[in-house]
Amino acid sequence: MPGRFNIGLLHTSLTGNPDHDPYAPTTEARLIATGYDYWALGHIHQRQVVRESSPCIVYPGNLQGRHARETGPKGCELVEIEHGRIVRHEPVVLDVLRWHRLELDLGGIDDLEALAQRIDPAFEALLAGEAGPGRAVGVDAGAASRLHCVRVVLRGRSRLHGAEAAQPGLLEAAVRAQALQQAGRLWIEQVRVELASPLDRGALAARDDALGEVLREVDRLLADPQALRTWAEAALGAGANLPAELADLRPERLDEASWRVLLLDAEAMVLAQLGRDLTT
Repeated sequence: MPGRFNIGLLHTSLTGNPDHDPYAPTTEARLIATGYDYWALGHIHQRQVVRESSPCIVYPGNLQGRHARETGPKGCELVEIEHGRIVRHEPVVLDVLRWHRLELDLGGIDDLEALAQRIDPAFEALLAGEAGPGRAVGVDAGAASRLHCVRVVLRGRSRLHGAEAAQPGLLEAAVRAQALQQAGRLWIEQVRVELASPLDRGALAARDDALGEVLREVDRLLADPQALRTWAEAALGAGANLPAELADLRPERLDEASWRVLLLDAEAMVLAQLGRDLTT
């Protein structure tokens, strides 16, 4: 409307976003052509400034992250207008619970004490808002009381790989124990262990002993998905005795990726037991 400050509201994916389904597709050029002064867009839950001015086009994001994939600060956009023109706009952080993904490289970490020394400063940095992309900006009045929910991913080549294989759940328990030191401000949503053995797997697979034979058999099965499925189903059976709540784990229902993960987990257990004292 001429002589007024015109605001457009639209739920749209614009020209597309690889992380979101298409919704009411349109283009930035079409929004500009309307002559509106400000466009507030929905559908994308991460704040994004599409265009700074003439017109200003913003995805303010959602008010509260709903799950572990919606990380970082959430809120709305504060827009200040003088004499019919936008003079400033900035995010206002409103979330009461914030999701994070914290990836830790445990390369060279060989015991639980060293793990704790790596985790503690990472947690402190996260709570201080210094943990990299997604840190809070703009107005944030609730920082002191906010609960932080964290998905922790452990990566790198570490002897803790063998310890976890020998005692599954060991590293998750250690991470959760360290989180308890943060006075209730931090909750661990999940711990993903994606460690690799520091052992030279190629050298071990070339050995003329039981360990080398096991690793060579793993390589053969990884190279042939159908052979892996046939071998595993023969070894495990049809899973008829599994309770109904575990039906999705029946061998005939697992896909190729799931079989590979299970096989590599089994290899890790073998390395932990047979290769415990190896230094190669």
